[in-house]
Amino acid sequence: PVDGLDRSLAAKMGKKNRQAALTVDDTLHRDYVQRLRSALIGQDRKDRDVTADVKPFMCYKRNGLDLTIDFATKLTPSYIAKWALDLCKRNMEETYDKSGYMWDDDDKREELTEHGGAGRFLIVRHATKPEDKSAPPAVGYVPF
Repeated sequence: PVDGLDRSLAAKMGKKNRQAALTVDDTLHRDYVQRLRSALIGQDRKDRDVTADVKPFMCYKRNGLDLTIDFATKLTPSYIAKWALDLCKRNMEETYDKSGYMWDDDDKREELTEHGGAGRFLIVRHATKPEDKSAPPAVGYVPF
Protein backbone atom coordinates (compact mmCIF):
# COMPACT_ATOMS: atom_id res chain seq x y z
CA PRO A 1 0.00 0.00 0.00
CA VAL A 2 1.02 3.57 -0.67
CA ASP A 3 -0.27 5.75 2.16
CA GLY A 4 -3.17 3.36 2.63
CA LEU A 5 -3.94 3.07 -1.10
CA ASP A 6 -3.53 -0.01 -3.24
CA ARG A 7 -0.32 0.28 -5.38
CA SER A 8 -2.11 -0.27 -8.70
CA LEU A 9 -4.66 2.39 -7.81
CA ALA A 10 -1.93 4.76 -6.64
CA ALA A 11 0.00 4.26 -9.89
CA LYS A 12 -3.06 5.26 -11.92
CA MET A 13 -3.66 8.40 -9.87
CA GLY A 14 -1.60 11.53 -10.01
CA LYS A 15 -0.12 13.03 -6.86
CA LYS A 16 -2.98 15.53 -6.44
CA ASN A 17 -5.60 12.81 -6.81
CA ARG A 18 -3.79 10.55 -4.31
CA GLN A 19 -3.72 13.40 -1.80
CA ALA A 20 -7.42 14.11 -2.41
CA ALA A 21 -8.29 10.42 -1.92
CA LEU A 22 -6.32 10.33 1.33
CA THR A 23 -8.00 13.54 2.52
CA VAL A 24 -11.44 12.03 1.84
CA ASP A 25 -10.41 8.80 3.60
CA ASP A 26 -9.06 10.82 6.54
CA THR A 27 -12.26 12.86 6.73
CA LEU A 28 -14.43 9.73 6.65
CA HIS A 29 -12.31 8.16 9.40
CA ARG A 30 -12.55 11.29 11.60
CA ASP A 31 -16.32 11.42 11.00
CA TYR A 32 -16.65 7.74 11.95
CA VAL A 33 -14.64 8.25 15.15
CA GLN A 34 -16.72 11.30 16.05
CA ARG A 35 -20.00 9.39 15.56
CA LEU A 36 -18.68 6.50 17.64
CA ARG A 37 -17.61 8.83 20.44
CA SER A 38 -20.97 10.60 20.47
CA ALA A 39 -22.69 7.21 20.76
CA LEU A 40 -20.63 6.42 23.86
CA ILE A 41 -20.17 9.84 25.45
CA GLY A 42 -22.88 12.46 25.96
CA GLN A 43 -22.56 16.21 25.37
CA ASP A 44 -21.99 16.54 29.12
CA ARG A 45 -18.79 14.48 28.59
CA LYS A 46 -20.18 11.64 30.72
CA ASP A 47 -20.46 8.03 29.61
CA ARG A 48 -23.75 7.35 27.90
CA ASP A 49 -25.77 4.32 29.00
CA VAL A 50 -25.90 2.44 25.71
CA THR A 51 -28.67 0.21 27.08
CA ALA A 52 -31.08 3.09 27.81
CA ASP A 53 -33.29 2.30 24.82
CA VAL A 54 -33.61 -1.39 25.70
CA LYS A 55 -34.27 -1.20 29.47
CA PRO A 56 -37.40 -3.39 29.28
CA PHE A 57 -35.19 -6.21 27.97
CA MET A 58 -32.54 -5.87 30.67
CA CYS A 59 -33.98 -8.63 32.83
CA TYR A 60 -34.38 -12.38 32.78
CA LYS A 61 -37.27 -14.08 34.60
CA ARG A 62 -37.41 -17.74 33.65
CA ASN A 63 -36.68 -21.19 35.05
CA GLY A 64 -36.79 -19.93 38.63
CA LEU A 65 -34.29 -17.13 37.94
CA ASP A 66 -34.99 -13.44 38.50
CA LEU A 67 -32.01 -11.54 37.10
CA THR A 68 -31.29 -7.97 36.04
CA ILE A 69 -28.70 -6.81 33.55
CA ASP A 70 -26.95 -3.54 34.37
CA PHE A 71 -24.75 -1.36 32.18
CA ALA A 72 -21.52 -0.14 33.80
CA THR A 73 -18.36 1.64 32.73
CA LYS A 74 -16.39 0.43 35.74
CA LEU A 75 -16.37 -2.76 37.76
CA THR A 76 -17.12 -1.12 41.09
CA PRO A 77 -17.09 -1.56 44.00
CA SER A 78 -13.75 -3.33 44.19
CA TYR A 79 -15.28 -6.65 45.26
CA ILE A 80 -17.08 -6.75 41.88
CA ALA A 81 -13.75 -6.31 40.07
CA LYS A 82 -12.18 -9.05 42.21
CA TRP A 83 -15.15 -11.35 41.53
CA ALA A 84 -15.00 -10.64 37.75
CA LEU A 85 -11.27 -11.42 37.61
CA ASP A 86 -11.78 -14.64 39.55
CA LEU A 87 -14.70 -15.71 37.31
CA CYS A 88 -12.71 -14.96 34.17
CA LYS A 89 -9.68 -16.82 35.50
CA ARG A 90 -11.72 -19.91 36.45
CA ASN A 91 -13.28 -20.04 32.99
CA MET A 92 -10.42 -18.87 30.75
CA GLU A 93 -7.00 -19.54 32.31
CA GLU A 94 -6.66 -23.00 30.77
CA THR A 95 -7.71 -21.70 27.34
CA TYR A 96 -5.17 -18.86 27.52
CA ASP A 97 -2.41 -21.25 28.58
CA LYS A 98 -3.19 -23.79 25.86
CA SER A 99 -3.18 -21.05 23.22
CA GLY A 100 0.38 -20.05 24.14
CA TYR A 101 -0.74 -16.60 25.21
CA MET A 102 -0.45 -17.61 28.89
CA TRP A 103 -2.74 -16.27 31.59
CA ASP A 104 -1.49 -13.25 33.55
CA ASP A 105 -3.55 -11.98 36.52
CA ASP A 106 -2.04 -8.48 36.36
CA ASP A 107 -2.72 -8.09 32.62
CA LYS A 108 -6.32 -9.24 32.96
CA ARG A 109 -6.89 -7.08 36.08
CA GLU A 110 -5.61 -4.04 34.19
CA GLU A 111 -7.77 -4.91 31.19
CA LEU A 112 -10.86 -5.16 33.40
CA THR A 113 -10.25 -2.17 35.64
CA GLU A 114 -7.97 0.32 33.92
CA HIS A 115 -7.97 0.28 30.13
CA GLY A 116 -8.03 4.07 29.89
CA GLY A 117 -11.59 4.29 31.14
CA ALA A 118 -12.80 2.70 27.91
CA GLY A 119 -14.43 -0.32 29.52
CA ARG A 120 -18.11 -1.07 29.02
CA PHE A 121 -19.78 -3.94 30.84
CA LEU A 122 -23.10 -5.70 31.16
CA ILE A 123 -23.33 -7.14 34.66
CA VAL A 124 -25.94 -9.81 35.42
CA ARG A 125 -27.18 -9.83 39.03
CA HIS A 126 -29.97 -11.36 41.07
CA ALA A 127 -32.94 -8.96 41.08
CA THR A 128 -33.32 -9.60 44.81
CA LYS A 129 -30.47 -10.27 47.18
CA PRO A 130 -29.94 -14.02 47.63
CA GLU A 131 -30.59 -15.32 51.14
CA ASP A 132 -27.25 -17.12 50.99
CA LYS A 133 -24.75 -14.56 52.30
CA SER A 134 -21.88 -16.43 50.64
CA ALA A 135 -23.46 -16.02 47.17
CA PRO A 136 -21.32 -14.12 44.64
CA PRO A 137 -22.19 -10.44 44.08
CA ALA A 138 -23.24 -11.11 40.50
CA VAL A 139 -24.03 -14.00 38.20
CA GLY A 140 -22.02 -13.02 35.13
CA TYR A 141 -20.65 -10.16 33.07
CA VAL A 142 -19.82 -9.25 29.50
CA PRO A 143 -17.05 -6.78 28.68
CA PHE A 144 -17.45 -4.88 25.42
